[in-house]
Amino acid sequence: MNREWVGMNIRRHRKRLHMTQTELGKAVGTSQPNVAHVEAGKDLIGENRIMRYARALGVSLEDLLHARPTGATRRKMIDAIYRMMPPEMKDVFPPEVVDVMPRTDLVVLHNTLLRHRAHAELERMRIEALHKERDDADEAAPKSYPLPR
Repeated sequence: MNREWVGMNIRRHRKRLHMTQTELGKAVGTSQPNVAHVEAGKDLIGENRIMRYARALGVSLEDLLHARPTGATRRKMIDAIYRMMPPEMKDVFPPEVVDVMPRTDLVVLHNTLLRHRAHAELERMRIEALHKERDDADEAAPKSYPLPR
């Protein structure tokens, strides 16, 4: 489950019903700021809350979890994929290829990029820790001064 896609689907169905975030929040039993966070993909919500959103919007759980994004929503997802994509991958996945990818391929590409970003972040943290360890060892080492002649 991709919380950004779930959030986009919730927003799409809410707007289709001409509902405000406040109205949806009341129907779900939460606040407007919480609805805004969910729609923005900032909150990871559990199955029970997703079901409450589905009931309030009159859609199935499947519609919120797996609905194929269309139009502007699909464009936002493709843009998000391109923002995460390292430059060397943009040659392999040019815009004209990504634009026509089926949803399942977009999901695979998105998850691959997330893993790539996580691995890069872990590697950066590992290198920082090694540098800090080396700097700490240098500071703890006894200082040697040149002997006078």
